[in-house]
Amino acid sequence: MRIIDVHCYPNTKEWIACQQPYVDALAKYWKRDWVPKDEKEVVKDFVDAGVEAVLVALDLETTVATPPCSNDYVSGIRKRHPDRIIQAWGGGSIHSKARPRFVKQNTRSMISECWGSTSIPSWGISP
Repeated sequence: MRIIDVHCYPNTKEWIACQQPYVDALAKYWKRDWVPKDEKEVVKDFVDAGVEAVLVALDLETTVATPPCSNDYVSGIRKRHPDRIIQAWGGGSIHSKARPRFVKQNTRSMISECWGSTSIPSWGISP
């Protein structure tokens, strides 16, 4: 069975820096240290768990003034590790009126690319 996390965070220093105002609260909530890993460690974690990942970008620049973990950043990780990171997504740079159309088109494209069809039984597990 193929296991795919369709909403996965890179947990690198760029990701942690993006969430900076919330790092202590996240560590307390998840009951673990909220510290960055390097890209190779993150990919190794996915390999060890047998999970393929769809990485998520995050941009909090306008709300808490942190540097973004951008679409380009997560896309770069996907390009360097296509055997484990099967897609990357984010909508921070898409104008809000275009976002629903963008998400619908790109979600269907991602599903089709992963499963060969846009009809799947559930998110995260391929037929």
